Amino acid sequence: MALNAKQTLRPDDCPKLALHPASGDLSAHLRRIVDSAQQGDPLAPVTVVGPSVYSNLTMRHELGRYGFANVRFLVFPRLAEFLGAPSLASQGRRPLTPVLENAAVNSPGVLSQVSSHSSTILSIRRTFRQIRYASEGALDLLAGQGGLRKEVVELYRNFREQTKEFYDAEDLAKAAAEAVRAGRTAGLADLGFILFFRLSSMSLGEKDLVAALASTDRCAVLLGLTGDAGADAPVETLAHDLFPFLGAPERQAVPLPVFPAKAGNLLGTGRNDEQIPALAPSGKRLLIAPDPHEE
Repeated sequence: MALNAKQTLRPDDCPKLALHPASGDLSAHLRRIVDSAQQGDPLAPVTVVGPSVYSNLTMRHELGRYGFANVRFLVFPRLAEFLGAPSLASQGRRPLTPVLENAAVNSPGVLSQVSSHSSTILSIRRTFRQIRYASEGALDLLAGQGGLRKEVVELYRNFREQTKEFYDAEDLAKAAAEAVRAGRTAGLADLGFILFFRLSSMSLGEKDLVAALASTDRCAVLLGLTGDAGADAPVETLAHDLFPFLGAPERQAVPLPVFPAKAGNLLGTGRNDEQIPALAPSGKRLLIAPDPHEE
């Protein structure tokens, strides 16, 4: 399928990588980028990849206040599935469901007595993701330490053998990146311009997919900052990892919220005209909605 450059290429006024305050006007960011990406054509496709289904729902509601068309909201695994699943299916591979994955994580050794416990399964699966890209030599060195490390390596290798005909979310991301580079993604035109919006982390496969899309200049990444060094550390790390193929990020300073207060009552200064940093953004409220209808 031929690609329409007007609909898919990154707008001139949209930086490839940007770091903006997370507390900023959500709808304003989205409207500006969506309007710019559609370039006067309200039916031009735009895809927003958000951090979660619930965040995407919020963004959809915010954008819906002003009206929009042909803008879809996805989570990263769904985007990778859309672009990478066809090539994996053509190889005869099938999705690795959580049930199959848990069944394959079964330790006959030291961990056998607790291998069925949910915490053990989650811990082993997390460890498998951490050593996924380790070389065979590195795995041999780890196994050479004996004990639990040796058992985990043996368990991982057994897991790989049992699940080699299946694929998981990371396999999807890698396959999607390869398909984009090879031009085998007919559905890419239907996605249009792709905005990765306020994600806080990406796997190696997901970063590779962003790199593949960035090479065609049809995507942008906008990350959110809170102004707190600890909270922003993962986002800064992600921006650093994306720098090689997106370039230096455009930064917007995070403003410190302030509100007028009687400083004399709080600080004992006796002055009533001082500006004191706000403990929370003003104008915010919490809504507890038990179901979509109530929301």
